Amino acid sequence: MISRSRSNAPHPDGLLPIPASIGRYQVIDRLATGGMAEVFICLERQLAGLERLVVVKRILPHLAIHQSFVDMFISEARYVARINHPNVVQIHELGEDNGTPFLSMEYIAGCSLRDLLVAAIEAGKPLPVGVAISLATQACSGAHAAHELTDSQGRPLGLVHRDISPHNLMLTAEGHVKLLDFGIAKATEAAGIEHTRTGALKGKVHYMAPEQCKQESLDRRADVFALGIVAWELLASERLFKRDSELEAMQAIVSGDLKDLRQLRRDIPTVVVAALEKALQPRKEARFQTADAMKRALLDAARGSDTSGEHVTAFLQPLLGKRLEERRQSFLAAARQPRRTPMQPQRTGSFSLSLAESDEGDSTVVDKPGGERGLHPQIDGRDGVEGPVLPTQTVRPMGVGDDRNHAGGADAFDDLADMETVRQRGFPASGPNETNGTSPSLPSLPSLPLPRRRPWLLAAMVTLLTCAVATTVLLVLPKLRGPSVSGTPLVLMWPPTVAPDKLEAELHVLSSALQRSTHRPVRIELATSYDDVVTALKDGRANFGVMPPYLFVTSRKTVPGLVPLASKLVDGSSGSDGVLVVREDSDIAKVADLKGRTFCFPDTKSTTGYLLARATLREAGLNPDVDIIAHLSGNHTQVLKDLTAGVCDAGATYSGGYLAADRAGIPVGQARVLMITGRSPQDMVVAGPTTSPADAALLKAALLRLDPMRDVGTETVGVLERISGFVEPKMSDYDAIERAIKVLR
Repeated sequence: MISRSRSNAPHPDGLLPIPASIGRYQVIDRLATGGMAEVFICLERQLAGLERLVVVKRILPHLAIHQSFVDMFISEARYVARINHPNVVQIHELGEDNGTPFLSMEYIAGCSLRDLLVAAIEAGKPLPVGVAISLATQACSGAHAAHELTDSQGRPLGLVHRDISPHNLMLTAEGHVKLLDFGIAKATEAAGIEHTRTGALKGKVHYMAPEQCKQESLDRRADVFALGIVAWELLASERLFKRDSELEAMQAIVSGDLKDLRQLRRDIPTVVVAALEKALQPRKEARFQTADAMKRALLDAARGSDTSGEHVTAFLQPLLGKRLEERRQSFLAAARQPRRTPMQPQRTGSFSLSLAESDEGDSTVVDKPGGERGLHPQIDGRDGVEGPVLPTQTVRPMGVGDDRNHAGGADAFDDLADMETVRQRGFPASGPNETNGTSPSLPSLPSLPLPRRRPWLLAAMVTLLTCAVATTVLLVLPKLRGPSVSGTPLVLMWPPTVAPDKLEAELHVLSSALQRSTHRPVRIELATSYDDVVTALKDGRANFGVMPPYLFVTSRKTVPGLVPLASKLVDGSSGSDGVLVVREDSDIAKVADLKGRTFCFPDTKSTTGYLLARATLREAGLNPDVDIIAHLSGNHTQVLKDLTAGVCDAGATYSGGYLAADRAGIPVGQARVLMITGRSPQDMVVAGPTTSPADAALLKAALLRLDPMRDVGTETVGVLERISGFVEPKMSDYDAIERAIKVLR
C-alpha cells in the first residue's frame, strides 16, 4: 500500500514547484504537465560515475489520494514494464516519492515521427518508400509485442494502445522507432476521479478506428487501423483523415473514405497501397488481424525497396542528426549546472530543444510574461481532458507547433502535421522550390499569451460539447455509406493457393477493382481449404467461389447449380503446367526414384498439385497410396517451403508457383523440376446455387472487362497470383481432367 500526502497541493496559478529530485533522479526540468500527470527530464547517477538521462512521469499529487486511480496506474505500469522489445520505450522503475507514484523510463534522444514528417517537407524531401515502410513496420513490431503480452499465468492481457499516432512514435538518431507508453492510458479509466467523463472519446480523432469513433469495444485491430493511418501519412506526407471538422473526420473514418495514395505518389508499388487499404478497412474483420500480419504484408509488398536501418539513418541524419545531438548535450549541460530557474529552450535554426506534447498532441510550451519562453502547462480549451502526459521528448519546428484551439475544439494548426497548411505556407509538395532550387523556410507565427480561465467552467463546456459530438456521430453513422458502392456484398470465396499472408494484399487489390466496376461491395474471403469453398457455396455463405479444375469437375456432380463464369489468365496464359520438384542436391533422377520418399502435396483438391501428380506417379508404376509417404502442406507456397527446408524429398506444384517462388521469399534456386505432369486450365470463378442470375451476370461482366493496367496501374494483379485478366471458360479444356480422374480409379 502506498501512503499519500496532501502537502503537495497545486499552486494557486496551476503550477507545482519543480522538485530538485524525484526518488533517486535529479530533475533537470519539467517537460510537460497534463490533466493526470507531469513529466520531467532527469539525470540518473549510478556507481563509478556513470550517468544517463531518463524521463520520469509522476501522478499529480492531488490525484494520488484516489486509491482506484493509483491501483490501476501501478497495475498497468507493472504489465507494460514487462514488455522487453526494441520498438517499445522501456520502463526502468516504478517507484514512490513522498507518497506519490512515479515511473522512470528510457530517454529517447530523437524526435517523433510527426516532427520527422514536417522536417522532411521543409527540406523538400518526401520519405523514400523503403524508409517509410521501415518506420511503419517497426511501429507494428512494437504494437504486436504489447498486444501479445500475457499475465503470470500466461493469459492474454488484451492491451490496446488506443492512441497510436505519429506523435506517440519516437525515432532515435539511429533510425529505431519506439512506441510510447503502451497501455498506460488505461489508467485514466479509474472510477471515482472527479474529472472522469462518461461517454468521452479517448485518443486523437484523426487516428481513431471506426469502432473507436462509434465507442464500441476495442481490441488490437483498432491499433492496426491507426498503424495503417501512420504508414499512409509517412508515404503521402499529408493527413489522411484531415477534414473541416472532427465530425466530418469521424464520418470519413467510418465510411472508409480514403484518398488515392497513387495519385499523390506514383512511385509507391500497387501492392503496398493494397496492404495499406487492407489495414484501413472500416470492418475490423476485414483488416489484418494482428499488427505482425500487417508488418509482414508491408515488408513483402515493399520487396525491392531498401528498408534497412542504414537507409533510414542515411535519410534522418542530414535532416535532424545534428540538432538531436545538440539537444541531448543541452540536457546534460543543464544537469551539471546549479538550477536557479527552469532551463530555457535552446534553439538550433528553427528548432526548439525543450518541448514536449500532451497525450492530446498539444504543445506544452507557452509564452511567459515579458516575452520569455518557458515551460508551462498549456490551457487550450480542453481543460479536464483525461490521460497522463506522454513523455515525448520531441524536436519541433518553431512557429508551426504553437497549436491554438478555436471555440468548439477545432485546431487552428491541426497537430502541426497539417501538410496542406504547410504547403500553403510555402513548402513544396515533393521537391525544392522550382524558381531557385531551394526550400523556403517556415514563417514564424506570433506567440499569443493565453488568458486565465475557470477550469470548472471550461471542463463543463468541453463535456457538453463532447457529448453533443458523440451523440451526433451515433445518429449520423448508421446513415453513412461508402463513397461509391452500395447494396448487398458480393462474397467471393478464394482457396488457399498460396500462403494467406502473401495472398491477402493481392486479393484486396482485386476486390477494390471489382467494386469500382460493379458499384457493389465485393468481399473476397480466404477459405481454410479447397473443400471449404464448396461448403460455402452450398450453404450460401458465399455467392461465388474460385475453383481449380479438379475441384470444379468433382463438385458439379455433388452441388447442382454451379455456374461457370470466367477463367483466370495468369501472365496472359489460360493454362498452367503441373510440375514435380525436388531439391537441387537430391539424388532423385526419375519418378520411380520417389518410392519410399516423403512427397508434399498442397491440397487433395488441387489439380496440378494433387490430381496430375498422382496420375503421373501411377503411370510410372508407383501406387501413390502405398509407395510414397504423403504430406499435405496446405498450399503451393508451403510445398516449396517444405521442400527447401527438408520436410519432404519431392513435391507437386504448378509452373507459375514455382517461377514466382522467389517473390515469396523461397530460395527457389535450391529446387529443380523433375518432370512436367500435364497441362491444366487456370482456376475458374463460379456462381453458387443460391446466387441470383442478376448478381452472377454482374460479377461475370466485371471479371471479363478487368484490365490490370487500366484498373490498378500494374500489368498483373499481384506478384504471386499474377492475374492478367479473365476469359470465358472453355469446357473442352476439362476433358483432360476427366481422363486423369479415370487413371486414378
